Amino acid sequence: FQLKEEYPQVALRRAQVGKEDLKVQRMETFCTHPNHTHLPAGRMHPSCCVARTSNPKRWECRWHETLRKAQGRTTSMWFQTAMPWVKPHEYNFAATDFTPNYMCTPQAMANIKLAAKDPRDLRFIVLMRDPIMRTFSEWSMFALGWGWDHEPDFLKKMHAQMRDFERCNATLFHRIDLVKALPDDELFAYITQCFRGKAMEYITNSIYPVCVLGALRFFPKEQFLFLRFEDMKKMHAPGLLRLLANFTGLHTDDEIIARLQGERQCEMLNARKKPLSFGKDKRTVSARANLSAAMGEFEAFFQPYDELLSELVDPNFKWGADTHRLSADVLIDAPGSKKGRGRGKGLGTGRGSREERPAAGVRKAIKSAKAEAKAMLGDDLQLLRGKARLAAIGAAKGRGAKQKAASTSTGQFVR
Repeated sequence: FQLKEEYPQVALRRAQVGKEDLKVQRMETFCTHPNHTHLPAGRMHPSCCVARTSNPKRWECRWHETLRKAQGRTTSMWFQTAMPWVKPHEYNFAATDFTPNYMCTPQAMANIKLAAKDPRDLRFIVLMRDPIMRTFSEWSMFALGWGWDHEPDFLKKMHAQMRDFERCNATLFHRIDLVKALPDDELFAYITQCFRGKAMEYITNSIYPVCVLGALRFFPKEQFLFLRFEDMKKMHAPGLLRLLANFTGLHTDDEIIARLQGERQCEMLNARKKPLSFGKDKRTVSARANLSAAMGEFEAFFQPYDELLSELVDPNFKWGADTHRLSADVLIDAPGSKKGRGRGKGLGTGRGSREERPAAGVRKAIKSAKAEAKAMLGDDLQLLRGKARLAAIGAAKGRGAKQKAASTSTGQFVR
């Protein structure tokens, strides 16, 4: 966009205008000049916003104090989103946007369809995680990490939201047959009333199929790519990028893929950051224990909606005990593995040298998390231990059959 930008006169006097001030001037020009906004002079582009020192913590358009200190400003204009208005065929690019809120907002889906020159060109990528684990993950972020949710009891919070959802429309609660039969206007009214998509609405944010059903009333299924988080987590960059390129029509090649792999991008297996939901502090460990104890209750709550999602997407698109474990596999490093040995990471039991061994406090935390993993994962943890021991002595006579049995028993979890 900068190639066609008309700079304000003050920007031409570079000797008097600092670099940062020039950026601000250019931003304001892009947000207000008719050549860029396609609006009458004096109108601001809807993708821009005005930040003011009098309201510094405005969520969608925050004030940067350096503007006042360095440039003496009390207001400034910034891009609020990266979705410009352009004339047809003026630029050759694909615009993308991401949020889970569009699918659960019928008006947004209607606006997207209405605004598209050809709605058949639109593509939607829908990434969904095991709803139980997603619920726990969001609560962990807001309650244990950020402190926005002041309810420290995970089960108390979930039970309250389950009751609220049932009361929102008791007739349609768990009645998938009735939900599917709703005419468009009634379905959209139900979604608008009961699926608001706001932060910390853990339960309804994890009930995906009702919103998927609504989205499919606007666009055919062929325009959606539905992915399970657990499947994408195991994918490598070449397969993932080619899958997305084939679906969207966007370009990728071996050079792009090699560069991204070198930067450790597009592969969750290489992620360095551990989720808050699998930390080792007492509150997190206690919350995981509560989740484990109530897993059957959560499975029963989500079961009708999981069945509807399988019907809408694919019979194999479902969650169960295997995906609960896959979503939680950050807890597991096979004992004796290279990753776990002697570095105090994961739950490995290899000791390493004295210098490499973790401090006593860390070893105690590992032991506590290890006990929690055993309680949460049950016999599968024992199977993992058996597999690791067999792998270590696989060359020993008579061990081959047992090694094969352990590998087969653990199935998808260890792949």
